[in-house]
Amino acid sequence: MSLRLRHVLLTALALGCEGQPPSQTPYPPCVESETLERGTLLLEAESLEGTVRGVDLDGRDSDATDELGCHQEDWPDPDGSPVDGQFAALVPTLEAAYGDDGRGIFADTPLTVHVDGRGDGVCAAVSVALDAGPWRTAEWNGSVLRAYDLGDLPLRLTLPEDVSEIVTLHDAAVRMTVVDQRVATVLLSGSVSIADLAPPVAASTVDFDEPVIRTFFEGVADLEPDASGTCTRISIGLEALP
Repeated sequence: MSLRLRHVLLTALALGCEGQPPSQTPYPPCVESETLERGTLLLEAESLEGTVRGVDLDGRDSDATDELGCHQEDWPDPDGSPVDGQFAALVPTLEAAYGDDGRGIFADTPLTVHVDGRGDGVCAAVSVALDAGPWRTAEWNGSVLRAYDLGDLPLRLTLPEDVSEIVTLHDAAVRMTVVDQRVATVLLSGSVSIADLAPPVAASTVDFDEPVIRTFFEGVADLEPDASGTCTRISIGLEALP
């Protein structure tokens, strides 16, 4: 037996007797406890690098072949990961239709976020309230930056012609960055249904009726396909600003 093989066998036997050392996954530092009130929600838009900040809502890296994603390709996040933020594709159209207010169609929804720490600088849970709606709480999903399973939240849609409606933000998630143990940025994500969006959008314009608006939204929808394979929801990212 060669000396090299003898060394390998002895090492394997030693590890088998003593056991592998436990894996230590350090958690990024977080806040002890912090409550933030943000008064403006702005639609996430495509950056110059062709990326959109967001959250992977469906756990799928969708491309043009993915039927469950209605053949809509996920956006790349600035960190390179695939995220669901299809509403960003609508921002240029919204800005053309509504001017500088295009990104602010949900701006009138106040957001309150409470981050609960464990007491040792590690995030434990996050709670979110939109508008006057109920608080929703979720555990951190293995990352200081993202919390999922916040459920459905009320989102106020405000459009010209005095159109204001409450729509539902489905399967809400929140993503944050923490700097020096303080929350620096907050991004709210989820999906909105075409059934909620089409009537108020049609009411705010004289150029297109509701069936045309619905068809337009179906062309970019990427979540919740129905029995016919038509996606019924559009993923959305909203930056929460002070």
